[in-house]
Amino acid sequence: MAPTNTSFATAVTIAAFPCDITQTDINDGGVNFTVFYRFVAPLSARVIGAWGFSGNIGSGYRPTIFPYTGPAGAPVAVLGIAAQNKPIQFPVNPGIEYFLEFRKNLDNAGPNQVRVRCEVAPLGNPAPGDILVNDDTPGFPMWIGTPTTNNETRNFVKDMAAAEAGDIVPTGRLLLEEASDNSVRLYETVNFTQLFNSGTLTGTLRIKSNADRNLFYVGRYTGGQAFYRTITPAGVMSGEVTLTGEDQIDGLCANPSNLILYMAEFGSAGAIRRWDIPGVTFLSNLAAGIANYQIPDIQVLADGTILALYHNLVSQDVNIKRYSAAGAVLNTYSLGVQTGTTKPRMAWAFDSPTSFWAWTHTNTGTSIFTNIRVSDGTVLTTRNQQEYESGVYNNPETATPVTRFGNSFSCPFMILHIPAPPAIFVNVVGKKTDTNGLIDVKIPDPTFKTALLP
Repeated sequence: MAPTNTSFATAVTIAAFPCDITQTDINDGGVNFTVFYRFVAPLSARVIGAWGFSGNIGSGYRPTIFPYTGPAGAPVAVLGIAAQNKPIQFPVNPGIEYFLEFRKNLDNAGPNQVRVRCEVAPLGNPAPGDILVNDDTPGFPMWIGTPTTNNETRNFVKDMAAAEAGDIVPTGRLLLEEASDNSVRLYETVNFTQLFNSGTLTGTLRIKSNADRNLFYVGRYTGGQAFYRTITPAGVMSGEVTLTGEDQIDGLCANPSNLILYMAEFGSAGAIRRWDIPGVTFLSNLAAGIANYQIPDIQVLADGTILALYHNLVSQDVNIKRYSAAGAVLNTYSLGVQTGTTKPRMAWAFDSPTSFWAWTHTNTGTSIFTNIRVSDGTVLTTRNQQEYESGVYNNPETATPVTRFGNSFSCPFMILHIPAPPAIFVNVVGKKTDTNGLIDVKIPDPTFKTALLP
């Protein structure tokens, strides 16, 4: 008998989460059918993980999942997500109707089936030291993971700017690029409220906080010319400075006194250049370029020494050199050869300048986050996390996915700083302190109202 849920209007309702439903009537008379499911996002849901698995891998009936917002009469695809026989994750709004289409890929004699599994992403409280990976594609949420446990998602944050550049300062302020209009946007990290929008900054952007971690530097290049400007954690943006004689830049970071801006020339064998900030001119190079290596990230530590991340575009070897301000190599930290080709990154550690973090990649869709001690190169923590790129499990089809949620593979990478919540809350009695559900604190019903008196 043919299935009945062959349209949006006849979709099977998923009544509770997590769900695990196996539909066996996919094939009738040698014809496979596309089938549909629907659900209303639970109040606790910010991201849903969904998966329709046929049991076949690489051949045979293997459905492709497509998520939609409702209603049934006018469904809208969610962020262009589609995955054949693999898990997906996608942002949702509580109380809104969603649909899942499991589209057939072929007709055959069967028997065929699809096992539909859905679950709500974790909604834990972020903690100082958590790993934060913003997405590189607008519309997808920012991922927060624990720093000590492999493949553990702490939470997701929706409605954040998404692109390839961003950084954080110890006050908890985040500055992130938004790819849709090349703006940069400032957020605080108690409830990730947007505080500032720069407006469009045309071109390719680079963002790094300075060594004192109290100022953001925003590099930009377009039309054969590079520039930079600064933005304070309060959202005050300076005028733009032309980096005369430089057309493209990659990693950049200023020293503690904001007198020198170190920057890597873009591409293979780029040198590390030094820009005299008050003098508005280039000085001699800190270090010459190395054949086949690009430098996608630079950190200048509080003691004035410079960390430069080197990525070999041919062999995929990754190492980090620590330079003195005079250009002498003080340490070399080898991260070996990554099997993935995605650009590695660095992030400020929670205990900087004692340690720093690096992010490398495998060709099987795994992010490797490594915490390294500056003094001797000791690896303090290694943390693995399965990637989901454009909402899709970034690994081959399998009956046993590593995890149902994960981070994007090419985006800003930061270690989270969260200041203490304010002592006085302005909110509704009995409700959580924020709309993202990130801080699971209920507001008490006070006996007395308080106010400042004249």
